[in-house]
Amino acid sequence: MTKTAVAGAEGFEPDEHVRFARYRRAFAEVAPEDAAGLAARVLADPQRSMASCAVCEYLDRRSAELPTEPGFPAWHRELADATAAGPFAGRRLRDRALLRAITLDEPWEEERVSEADTWL
Repeated sequence: MTKTAVAGAEGFEPDEHVRFARYRRAFAEVAPEDAAGLAARVLADPQRSMASCAVCEYLDRRSAELPTEPGFPAWHRELADATAAGPFAGRRLRDRALLRAITLDEPWEEERVSEADTWL
């Protein structure tokens, strides 16, 4: 993964692209009980924006699978600590929880919507 090459050369993938692909595969295969640990490891990557993108992609996919499931609160709690190291990923997780609360007509605070990211 530390291979160097001239930018623009055919077949060259910068290191962060290789790591991003590996992170995506790891999240696709991770057992639910191991997801928080994987997220914490990914967010420790020196390329913070790439790492956040990989984690957020997982958060979006997994939260879409769990929106009304009783396992969502436990999943959210487990990932909250892991994503605390990545402000963008932590925000995405909070936004996903807010979306779930709105969808299920659970209590939520109006100001949280205005604080949420624009995708919400």
